[in-house]
Amino acid sequence: MCYAGTRMRNVAVLLNPNARRMKKVRDLPRYAAERYGKETPLIVTQDLPALQREVKEIARRELDLLVMCGGDGTFRHFYETWFNVLGEGTPPPPVLPLPGGSQNYVCRDTGTYFGIFSFLKYLRQRQLLASGEFRPEWLRVRERNLLRIDDPSAGKPQYGFAYTDGLFFRVGKAYYENGADDIAALKAVWGTAVEGFFSKDRSRGVLAPSQARVRWDRQNGIVTGHMTLLTSTLDRLLLDLEPFPEADATGTGFHVFVLFSENIRQSVLHLALHGRKGSKGPRWPEPGVITTVVPELSVEGSEGYALEGELYYPPNGKTDFKMSLGPKVRLASLVPALGL
Repeated sequence: MCYAGTRMRNVAVLLNPNARRMKKVRDLPRYAAERYGKETPLIVTQDLPALQREVKEIARRELDLLVMCGGDGTFRHFYETWFNVLGEGTPPPPVLPLPGGSQNYVCRDTGTYFGIFSFLKYLRQRQLLASGEFRPEWLRVRERNLLRIDDPSAGKPQYGFAYTDGLFFRVGKAYYENGADDIAALKAVWGTAVEGFFSKDRSRGVLAPSQARVRWDRQNGIVTGHMTLLTSTLDRLLLDLEPFPEADATGTGFHVFVLFSENIRQSVLHLALHGRKGSKGPRWPEPGVITTVVPELSVEGSEGYALEGELYYPPNGKTDFKMSLGPKVRLASLVPALGL
């Protein structure tokens, strides 16, 4: 147990050397010592089999805090491995997520990601972490649910913070094909937006409607012909966009955003003008967009989807699955009063 004014003693750092930013680091122990303190134990996760052993060791140590640096896939695979190995009845330690990947959804949502216009805040955060102190009063911890995907074709439950299919799935594919960096993200998102704004043929290619059927409550019936389905337990996503007009739904459900071809030009303009305002912005144009918060939904006939931007192709071409509100996890950030 930690008390205000004392240093958190039971802290460890987990680094993923396969994350985009980490691939450039030649000496990981030195990197970790300079950024998180020389006395903070380091865990380097090399692959998924190793991660299975590491989550058992982390659980045994009953950490007060796990500092984790990697991309969104790092966080997803940590939690997915944790709950598949240890079960949903074993809560993971509080995690301080730090950006080491491409788009860093989780770090953008928690406030631990600082872009080029927040460079001084980035330096301040780095200075505090390098001290190795990790005092409880420095941290703000909040809960977030995970999404749980029960897809028989995957062989085990999948967990993540953000799901996409259809148009956004194809945008993700273009993102990886263009190099998987910020420039690739801009090309994929805004290139597709421009195509959606000017194209007259939306029956094929990246703008083609999905063949999958989505149901999230019996009274609402089945949703078909959507361009994309986006679900998330986070409020802020790619490029700091906040597409959900509903307030934070932690504990009750997850955000649902369904885009159709109707009024696509108005939807693109809305994204450009209000995509960073979230629940503070005006509603999306209707018809054309459906948004809601639900505790579960089902998808039939999916040809592929992405979790945290990682693409999944069903081995048999199509799959049916259920999505539900998964277990809660604790995500930490440094308090703004520290100069952040």
